[in-house]
Amino acid sequence: MSALLGTVLVFYSSINLYGYHLILTQRQETWLGPLAGLASGLFTCMTGSFVVPGVMFLQAIGLPREMLNQAMGMLFTLSTVALAFALESNNFLTIELGALSSAALLPAAVGMIIGQRIRKKISEQIFLRMFFISLLSLGAYIVIHALNSLLPKLKQKHLK
Repeated sequence: MSALLGTVLVFYSSINLYGYHLILTQRQETWLGPLAGLASGLFTCMTGSFVVPGVMFLQAIGLPREMLNQAMGMLFTLSTVALAFALESNNFLTIELGALSSAALLPAAVGMIIGQRIRKKISEQIFLRMFFISLLSLGAYIVIHALNSLLPKLKQKHLK
């Protein structure tokens, strides 16, 4: 499943880097919004990633960069809280893991502050290019990691 997610990210970021952009009208946004939310929930449950298709939807409705970042922040925060509840209700979130996750908030906050300062100094076009290059890199990493984890299993089957 993670290879599929990575492939979607690579495809989506690649077409945007080549100048093709998915643009939704307000009418399409109205009926696609709940579907995108449902699909995001399903992808998050299966992969732990909050990107597909939530960020794609937010970008397609044409939010300016500051609003896009705020919307992504809200999406990631709500998704993280929902994921934490789901993990805890299934006894996967221990006190130790909760403490480690909480400790990771400090470097994340520092990164957000630095990112905010950089974002204010660059043009919207450069911001979007950096955004899609980051998504492309993330997708490629996911695909490579998924393939690397499959190789030992394939070798083992071949040797039998």
